[in-house]
Amino acid sequence: MDPALLVIRAANTGARERITGDLTFAVGEGTFIEGLWINQDAPDRRFDVTRNVRQALAYALDRERIADVALGSIIPDPEVLQCTGWNPGFGDWCNDDFAHYRQDAAKVAELLEAEGWTRPDPDGLWVNPGGEDLVLAWNTVAGNKRREDVQALVVEMTAPLGIGWEIINYDAGELFQNRLPVLNFGPVALFADSTDPDPSVTAYYDIEGVPTSENGYSGQNLTAYRSQAASDLAFAINAEVDPAARLVMVHELGTLLADDVPWIPLYVLPNLLAWNETLVSGPGAYVSSPYGGFFDMYDWTVSGE
Repeated sequence: MDPALLVIRAANTGARERITGDLTFAVGEGTFIEGLWINQDAPDRRFDVTRNVRQALAYALDRERIADVALGSIIPDPEVLQCTGWNPGFGDWCNDDFAHYRQDAAKVAELLEAEGWTRPDPDGLWVNPGGEDLVLAWNTVAGNKRREDVQALVVEMTAPLGIGWEIINYDAGELFQNRLPVLNFGPVALFADSTDPDPSVTAYYDIEGVPTSENGYSGQNLTAYRSQAASDLAFAINAEVDPAARLVMVHELGTLLADDVPWIPLYVLPNLLAWNETLVSGPGAYVSSPYGGFFDMYDWTVSGE
């Protein structure tokens, strides 16, 4: 890599503080969205992660604090992602579907009690009718400080609400190559996925795309979310050519997903482009572009030796 230039996709915690001397930088929205992906087919789950449980998890989180811990050292006032599958930097597809999910102990209790969960110890964990504590195994990439900081924060913030976690982290190869493709994770995992300007989300929500032994684990529906309505709507979005009609359908699907909570969106990972301003001039216009920060590199000029 030319020492005059550095691109950091999904910038690491503290990256901004490490850019010193003649280096300058620009930060913009990235193309990767991060969230808590909930595997409804997790082989080691102790209970079914029902819609009520998933909604309760969403109401147990202070996602503003999570975004600040994860990204506050990179960008000021990081925004919470409020939709499940679209990037707010690409058009109007992403609505505020999840904005009503704010930490709310009363909603957590209401949702869990409706399915028979009780809390015998007011300071302890919720317990289901089968005697299982509300403890969820949670995986992410071992050694990734940003994600491990998020885990520590969430463990702390949900304990008073009666929700516990079993943290089991893996190296990236084990998690992404061996476990995610065959749904052998979680039931909760923290990771990022890529987005693009087209609003197609069939990979996430295709009801036939849940990885199973029958399909050779070829699907990409890694939450094992089985909603025929969501699947049909996702495919209808792909077939619609009128942009206005397509936008209406995307927002309809977003509303449905916010009710079902197949996964919990957290934030968009930022891109950061840094360069030595004594050596090169011109970078910075395409930091957020899906084409990458080097998209306009033929317009840059060398300004020093």
